[in-house]
Amino acid sequence: MSGQIESMAPLRALPPMITFAEGGPCEKGETAAKTGCTPAGGDGGKDAGEGFEDRVGDQAESYKDIAPYADPGDWAGYMEKFGYTAEEAEDLRQQIIHEEKEESRAQASRKWEEARDLAFRGEDMAGDSLAKINPGEASVSVAKGLERVGGILGGLERDFPQVRAVVQAGLIGGVVWSDRKGSGHSATYNPVTKQIEIGAEEIITPATVAHEIGHAVESVAPDGWGLGESWRDDGPSASMYAAQGDPGEKFAEGFVRILEGDGFDDYAPAQARQIRKVLESI
Repeated sequence: MSGQIESMAPLRALPPMITFAEGGPCEKGETAAKTGCTPAGGDGGKDAGEGFEDRVGDQAESYKDIAPYADPGDWAGYMEKFGYTAEEAEDLRQQIIHEEKEESRAQASRKWEEARDLAFRGEDMAGDSLAKINPGEASVSVAKGLERVGGILGGLERDFPQVRAVVQAGLIGGVVWSDRKGSGHSATYNPVTKQIEIGAEEIITPATVAHEIGHAVESVAPDGWGLGESWRDDGPSASMYAAQGDPGEKFAEGFVRILEGDGFDDYAPAQARQIRKVLESI
């Protein structure tokens, strides 16, 4: 297995509420271009531009796709050949943009709810019960400035035989700073160097470190391990974070749940068995 295992990106949150407070619904004589009001139908009662499909025909969906990104002047030119004035064209464009945002919000909300339904106990992340672990001395090298993270690793080694086995097998070679600026990850496990790379030391928790150790275990799992039915997108997940990620994130979060010993084996038995089998092979 090669390449770096991306993990522990900030939990994706539901996009902020989109509001259209400028001017409210368009009154007679108002346009979106002039006042920022919401065109008629923006309340969801009508589709963008009543009669738009009849006017534009087979190209309607293509024009809807480009409307949010089109220059208003260019858009007016596109719509002129279909009988729209410049003001009508801009109203239409604003309405299409509004409906697209509303649909994006609805999709994000559905995805969020699906993730919560799939997640063990509906929790955002695994590892809350690890927060009280006392620091210990890590048995691997720890870069200067990462002593606190090293203490977390040492505490996990001391308290969990599974973690000790992973470290003693040479799967954790050290804790280092990440040189990949702007990656968006607070921590990453590199299966090539076998190091935990830290990108944001100030937000690292025991759950973060345990998650990366889970990726170390994942790195020695048999080829094709993630193809089983239990790892599918619609299958159970150890957390909401994992439910929105790939099987690798489910594996790492499942490992954290196994450390916690809080019933994950009953919730996702096939996943738990597979993770434990890999642990036994180390």
